Amino acid sequence: MEKENQIFGIRAIIEAIQAGKEIDKVFIQKENQGELMQELMKVMKKITSIFHMFLLKN
Repeated sequence: MEKENQIFGIRAIIEAIQAGKEIDKVFIQKENQGELMQELMKVMKKITSIFHMFLLKN
């Protein structure tokens, strides 16, 4: 059985991706558009693995 881990926070997600961790899903608040969010989007575009991104309403 596969163990499921959760990471909370944009910076933590960025660091996990940069460290080569496998990311399956990313949940983001729809209104979040700050500098960290832009950095996260850049990092996510660079990786080659496929994952799901969900925008959540507040």
